[in-house]
Amino acid sequence: MNGAGPSPGGPLIWIICGAGRGVGKTQLARALSRILPAATYAKQGTSPRRPGKAESYFRTDEEMDAFLRQAEGAIHRHLVVESNALARRGRGDIIIFLEDEVSAGGHGLLPGARPDADLLRSLAHVVLDRRGPGPDPAAWKLTLARKGLEPAMMGPVLEVLTAQAEWNRRTRA
Repeated sequence: MNGAGPSPGGPLIWIICGAGRGVGKTQLARALSRILPAATYAKQGTSPRRPGKAESYFRTDEEMDAFLRQAEGAIHRHLVVESNALARRGRGDIIIFLEDEVSAGGHGLLPGARPDADLLRSLAHVVLDRRGPGPDPAAWKLTLARKGLEPAMMGPVLEVLTAQAEWNRRTRA
């Protein structure tokens, strides 16, 4: 699934991963799910499912894989999945990593950061880096086009990514 784009006739699979809790993974995943046509959202995590959270919540790779197989056969054009585990496994057409102040700059083992933050960052196609020079929509646009995002959705997706990057910079400064 990490090729040049989605499999013919299949949905584009977006994986949202991040350096730790509170970096905006759910916020970004839900925002993308709202704007992408025929999209569905799922979340994979290790905590017990909490009321009011993602309806499609899975705790194991097997549950997540079964959901993806079912969703790929449905009418969805986009699957937006919040999952560090899927990113580690190399699943997804577009992997987006959200940086955290404790993992930025290759310091993934500082307190509060995930031990695999540097790995997740290295697997990502798009990185929303809190410490960097700011959002880079031109680079994101090239990546998203290469990965198969339809041109009509480019503007709205870039707006969501830019807004998320700016939110992260404001709330983490």
